[in-house]
Amino acid sequence: MEHRLCIVGGGPRGTYVLLHMLAAWETRPLPARLRIHMVEPVQFGAGAIYRTSQPGYLRLNTIASQVTAYPDDSVVSSLPLLNGPTFYEWSRTSDNGLTVESYPSRPDTGRYFAAVFRELLQRIPPTVTIECHGTAATRMEHRRRDEWTVHLSSGHEIRCDAVVLAKGCVASATNPASLADEFGLPQSVAEERMIGRPFPIEGTLRRLEPRKTIGIIGLGLTALDLIRGCTFGRGGKFLREKRRLRYLPSGDEPHIVAWSRCGLPLMARGTNQKPFDEKVQGRFLTDDVLDRLRSEKLRTCGTAKLDFGHDVLPLLVQEMAHAYETAAILQDGQAGQAADRSAENLPAFRWAQLTCPVPSSALCTENKFKSFFLDYLRWDIAEARRGNMTSPVKAACDMIRDLRDRIRYAVEFGGLTPDSQRTFVSGFTALHNRLAVGPPVEAVEELLALVEAGVVDPYCGPQPRLQWDSQSGQLNLCPFAFSAASRELSVVVNARTPPTDVTTTPCPLVRNLLDGGHIVPYENGVGETVFRPGGIAVTKSYQVINRHGRAHNNLFAVGAITEGCTWYSQVLARPYVNSRSMRDAACIAQSISDYFVTRDKVRVQSAEAALRKPNPTELNRKAAPTRLPCSSPNQGRLEGISPPASTKTTVPSKTPVP
Repeated sequence: MEHRLCIVGGGPRGTYVLLHMLAAWETRPLPARLRIHMVEPVQFGAGAIYRTSQPGYLRLNTIASQVTAYPDDSVVSSLPLLNGPTFYEWSRTSDNGLTVESYPSRPDTGRYFAAVFRELLQRIPPTVTIECHGTAATRMEHRRRDEWTVHLSSGHEIRCDAVVLAKGCVASATNPASLADEFGLPQSVAEERMIGRPFPIEGTLRRLEPRKTIGIIGLGLTALDLIRGCTFGRGGKFLREKRRLRYLPSGDEPHIVAWSRCGLPLMARGTNQKPFDEKVQGRFLTDDVLDRLRSEKLRTCGTAKLDFGHDVLPLLVQEMAHAYETAAILQDGQAGQAADRSAENLPAFRWAQLTCPVPSSALCTENKFKSFFLDYLRWDIAEARRGNMTSPVKAACDMIRDLRDRIRYAVEFGGLTPDSQRTFVSGFTALHNRLAVGPPVEAVEELLALVEAGVVDPYCGPQPRLQWDSQSGQLNLCPFAFSAASRELSVVVNARTPPTDVTTTPCPLVRNLLDGGHIVPYENGVGETVFRPGGIAVTKSYQVINRHGRAHNNLFAVGAITEGCTWYSQVLARPYVNSRSMRDAACIAQSISDYFVTRDKVRVQSAEAALRKPNPTELNRKAAPTRLPCSSPNQGRLEGISPPASTKTTVPSKTPVP
């Protein structure tokens, strides 16, 4: 007896599920074999985002001590623990200089996850077989008896009893046509002069020629990756002089014009001062408070759905204000007073200054904006250096990240009204990214050095406009907030993170499942108001919901594909804090194990019923005790039903695990 599971996506998310599936199998009450098919087209364990072949200068925005592939005692789960080292424990050596506060590179992170995957292949129980398919899944079919057939781009197919969709990016299509529509450009110009998706980054960097003027849309993590690739990646050097960085060009850099919606980059992460195993508890934004709000909403409005701006955000701002005031008091040596201060009447904390950081006075002229931009970067660097407990502003911003699970509790699985969720997705998520999940302070220092060296020009202000001059054949960027000279661009890279949208994604597997009705876009509706945030509909145990509104009992999804029904589901697991990523993987593994146990019991009961069923030959003998003469040797012989010929399933050849 064998159960067959296919995990589509062998990056960190799929590795979490694999690890917990192996743990779940150790607790099974019935003997059976398990065959797990891992499908990953890039690199097992690392996936595409953390592949080890990418340039080593690409950094993570999470410190080394806050990344793990293994669960620990803090994870709330009924499954046994498969213990293993965190990223920091695995990477640390006496001579590599890695500390708990270091920001590792993405390929180093990928090496860790690839090593964990290889370790899991060595730790499998005797009743488990794992097959690795180094290719992509392109479509799936739902067959009789609740079987799935997964078709691979290699031409092979996998028949299985359950499937987990652990794919990474299922973002909306960012192609020349969509960019042409967004910026009002001819499609031919967008095709020739715009790069819609910058990854893999090596291909994009080859198109950015030295000494040409290029444009980068966005000042987030992807933009900083591109800027670093065009400078440090081409031989430029950052020299520290009197605690400040100075950039020494190589001569192979392009001139980079970069801009964003608000005109500023993401804020630098404050230097970590918190214990690596500290789980921050809210004082105002708690599950109990949210439950009471829902009960009151249900009583007064007839629905338990919350309004984020009215019900949830004020509680989060209170948390941030308390963290701000506590840091300010501690800074003044008045720690004893911090615990007694009320969350009310905190004039020192200015929420509006964080949400709208560019004052109107900075938008009068380009020179005014230049002066403000440089001062802002220097202020942000100084605050980040002070740390996430000592700097009041960094302490406040860090609370958003610390209380992410409380925000999830408020907003996920239809927790907000449709209109409120629309505002939350379009507004708060971007604000969350800018305030709480920015780059390490070293990246902002490098950006300042590049701006001061004239390599990067961020001075077009908020929301400049791309314009095409058909007569001169020039693609220009024109400031919008103030009058200033336009910049002629040779090529423009879209470095914004595209939103999850299963209805427009180019991913063939998602398109196939959507067309077949096996998955549906998640809809948050009240009355006639409906909001579709982009991901697919799943239950709270991550069972995929089909077009009939029923949950599959053997199809699960986790990660980015569920974004909208869930929130911020793509982050790596963090040790010692009951990581959401680990809980999700454990939940799926337990559900699959329970499903297989139920199938085992049904099979056993069917076999026992067949044994108890009277033999047809014996019944015939009792009904006809007298044998009649036969005219031929075969006449009167009972015709037995032969068992069907066994079918042989073609299993793809195993792919070596890198």
